[in-house]
Amino acid sequence: MTIQERRDFALMRLEIAQLRAENERLRATVEPLDDAEFEALLADLAREFALKPTIRIKAPSRVQASTTIIDV
Repeated sequence: MTIQERRDFALMRLEIAQLRAENERLRATVEPLDDAEFEALLADLAREFALKPTIRIKAPSRVQASTTIIDV
């Protein structure tokens, strides 16, 4: 392993550690939803996704699948 690869690896490990710390900090600040809030959120999401059209995209010939469905 070259010196540059070692530096890159060390920076990557540092970034992962920072992301994990940020994740834990965010988890600690999140308050759980009560049942009514959760049901309201699910209803909002259901309405939002019901309004969005489904787009069909023809896959390239080299791909096994003939059609890909993407909800936007």
